[in-house]
Amino acid sequence: MNLLEIKRLRTYIETARGLVRCVDGVDLSLPKGETLGLVGESGCGKTMTARSIIGMVDDFPGVISGEIWFLPNGSDEPLNLAAPLRDTVRVNENSDGKITPDEKIAQLSKDMKRWRRETSQIYKRLRGKRLAIIFQDPLTSLNPYWTVGAQLGEAVKIGYGGSIDKKQLHREIGEWFERVFLPRETASKYPHQLSGGMCQRIMIAISLASKPDLIIADEPTTGLDVTIQSHIIDLFKELKEEQEITVLLISHDMGLVGQLADQIAVMYCGRIVEVAPKDEILDFESPDRHPYTKALLNSIPSLEILRKEGRLPTIEKEVPDPLNPPPGCAFHPRCLHCSQDKEQMLECKRQIPGMTQVNDNHWVRCLKINGQ
Repeated sequence: MNLLEIKRLRTYIETARGLVRCVDGVDLSLPKGETLGLVGESGCGKTMTARSIIGMVDDFPGVISGEIWFLPNGSDEPLNLAAPLRDTVRVNENSDGKITPDEKIAQLSKDMKRWRRETSQIYKRLRGKRLAIIFQDPLTSLNPYWTVGAQLGEAVKIGYGGSIDKKQLHREIGEWFERVFLPRETASKYPHQLSGGMCQRIMIAISLASKPDLIIADEPTTGLDVTIQSHIIDLFKELKEEQEITVLLISHDMGLVGQLADQIAVMYCGRIVEVAPKDEILDFESPDRHPYTKALLNSIPSLEILRKEGRLPTIEKEVPDPLNPPPGCAFHPRCLHCSQDKEQMLECKRQIPGMTQVNDNHWVRCLKINGQ
């Protein structure tokens, strides 16, 4: 049973230079008790996907189409978190949601005031209780006027449904600090008195302590040294076995995702280009993988490759400008297949590939693999 199911999600953002297609038709499913790793280079749309799921995209136009189905524990019917789209957004049907800057006024309208009001009504009973997110920048997420112990205590209360006495509350707070390898005395500190890495560990503790149905972890180990990273990974594994927590893990660190994820989805230029079980994605020998996935794996630092090549491998050329993505398959300017085959290059420029099913659980968006 899927705890989270996303269908055809599109999230666009207006900037001073034009309209950015941050999330451009994403489909994802996350079964209860599993961890889905969402990987890709910076700027590919991972964080905006997370913010769309948790209802934290307020910039115009934001989420413009799609469905976000969420099944809280104990519920029989899933909730469509994007339900306000029906009444607040109008997108020209011929555009299929693919708005270009010149067409924006004619093709898109959104009642932002109503959208925010209706979205707030949906999420106010879910955030912190059913849905939790670990942000990349903990200092902007913690309240500067409360001690970190008080903030963690609020999460513990939520996890116990509000029924917990003071003595047990203090004990739970202390235990959570120890679980993220911080001394209990840290509880009396304010965020500005702590390092970025310490604040990050407190944010992890707050997210886990509320016992949510779904945790969205956006680069959760950013700013942590290697030893602490290892401990945090062990904590996630432990809680997964104890509480069957469900996690959407967002990272560009393939090593971290490989340790925690059950499935991996690879994202590029706002689209999912491959999704499969972890072992299939990380199989260097598999021929049925997207060229971008192969490039990401080949970019993992290796002493063996460094000694052999004299340099660390990289993905050639720059990440595309999100305001002006390449036509067709967005990866074709950097793809080795296209660089070696001019006919393939022309074909990939002409059309956006659909998802091809490699096997029961493996999907790839590539013209060379699907033979189009």
